[in-house]
Amino acid sequence: MTFAGLMAAARALKITYRQNMREQRKFDVFSTQLRPEKEMSLARQKRPPARFSGPAEAYQPTEVREHFKAKYAF
Repeated sequence: MTFAGLMAAARALKITYRQNMREQRKFDVFSTQLRPEKEMSLARQKRPPARFSGPAEAYQPTEVREHFKAKYAF
């Protein structure tokens, strides 16, 4: 191994170390900014409409006219 080879290895090590430190700093910045100051909670879940979850029976029209009555009002 020559002196030039040792210097090249030292330069490569220095570059790698600097890149790793930059990545570590980015991680530190992101982790401190993303850390919530207070406890976070999810939004309150809304109840589904009674027509979907209530005790009423599902309405099924028996005729085509009844089916389209609400849409075309005839």
